[in-house]
Amino acid sequence: MKNHFTVLAVALTVGAVFVRLETALAEEAQPPLAKLTIVQPKAGSVVSGETAIVVEAEVPTGAAMPARMLASLGGVPWVELKNDGNIWQAKLDSTLVPNGSQLLKVVTNNRKVQASCPVNVDNPLRCWFADLHSHTSYSDGTYLPQDAYTYARNVAKLDVFALTDHLESLDANEWLDIRETVWKANDPGTFVAIVGLEWTKAWGHLCIYDPPTYRWPADPQAFYQAAVDANVVLKFNHPGDGTKDHGGLAYSEVGDKAVQLMEVRNPVEEQAFQRALRLGWHIAPEGSTDTHSPNWGNTGTWTGIWA
Repeated sequence: MKNHFTVLAVALTVGAVFVRLETALAEEAQPPLAKLTIVQPKAGSVVSGETAIVVEAEVPTGAAMPARMLASLGGVPWVELKNDGNIWQAKLDSTLVPNGSQLLKVVTNNRKVQASCPVNVDNPLRCWFADLHSHTSYSDGTYLPQDAYTYARNVAKLDVFALTDHLESLDANEWLDIRETVWKANDPGTFVAIVGLEWTKAWGHLCIYDPPTYRWPADPQAFYQAAVDANVVLKFNHPGDGTKDHGGLAYSEVGDKAVQLMEVRNPVEEQAFQRALRLGWHIAPEGSTDTHSPNWGNTGTWTGIWA
């Protein structure tokens, strides 16, 4: 029996040696890889406006020059670099990403060949004009979502637009059409199209921005919790003076995590806004139209977004 154990131990040892040997040989057989160095901008530097991206590719003997190279600041949008020999270059519009610390990332067709460095984006803020509350015939407005987004961009000349048809009026096909319309209408850096809905109850109306579904709880507190769970932004709509709508704006710790805006377009709604602040809500004023006519973003009130 002892001899059998000895033979087994020897066999296991030999097997382990062969595995290590095969692993070592496989590693030695791997061809060398190109190495990327971000020449410009330097790590930790401040960038603004149109930013030049310069990358040097060091290609040792036996390695392949990347076939494609792309760069981004913290994600979308990506730009493609073009090369002249070992130097790859492109221009990236840093105004399309938020100010602050961002990671400049460079990737290639080989997932093992990439580079990155931290930079600080610092662009002047500007005012973007938006309408974040409007309707079409999918609820109680006119025409179609495509008409709304086209008009908002080309006629009203808005920078940001959200269609917010009443969710209670929608069916699955209309909900799908809204999302597809927004996807096609969105043009990064030129026109921001946002998916929206309006939750409409006798208790009060709220807009939902970037909702994952058109089905939401009818109970206000359950609705607040669902909004928090879905990580969406809510807005109090046409609150009157704040003493009746939305339960008199009674403070909700859960709701305060999701509600970030309130429509404030006249002195009466300003009273509601002040009441909400006194009651503990952490919200900002907003001035959308709530239009039900084919004049999206073109009725005399807007929301200004500093970004």
